[in-house]
Amino acid sequence: MIEIPEISDALIRQCLGDTFACRGERYFQQGKVHHIEVSDDAMALQGEVQGRARAPYTVRVQFSAHSDCHGRCSCPVAVNCKHVAALLYAWMDVQADENEV
Repeated sequence: MIEIPEISDALIRQCLGDTFACRGERYFQQGKVHHIEVSDDAMALQGEVQGRARAPYTVRVQFSAHSDCHGRCSCPVAVNCKHVAALLYAWMDVQADENEV
């Protein structure tokens, strides 16, 4: 079974590129990520990210055995967008909080 790897800025930039990573980090810092959770099968992250639309976008990120990520989003870009990056930065923050305890 593939589990969610330790998320880092380098991983996010590798998977999504610098532009979406920077925009997503800003969205995370602005508090636009909501309802982040690990999927029932523990193989993906899912959540909602508030974008420009009235309703938040639904985001899901799956990981491969090599720690690559593939994100799907309900926004017009649909794949590996800034909303995916925002969700990953939020999860990176959750992991950091868990490591402090």
